Amino acid sequence: MDLRTSSTRLGNWSCGNSGVGAHSWSVCFGQTLTQSSAVNSAGSAEAVSLGVSPFV
Repeated sequence: MDLRTSSTRLGNWSCGNSGVGAHSWSVCFGQTLTQSSAVNSAGSAEAVSLGVSPFV
């Protein structure tokens, strides 16, 4: 997953795939960032897009 403003990539996080299966969730934690403008995030798994969140 990544974290972006409308113009800047703030970071990219990679989560391990151990224990992840169909109909399950995986939670990963990374660096905490302080950002004053709206951000969104896009995710992918095995080169398949998981979509993009709205800006928050």
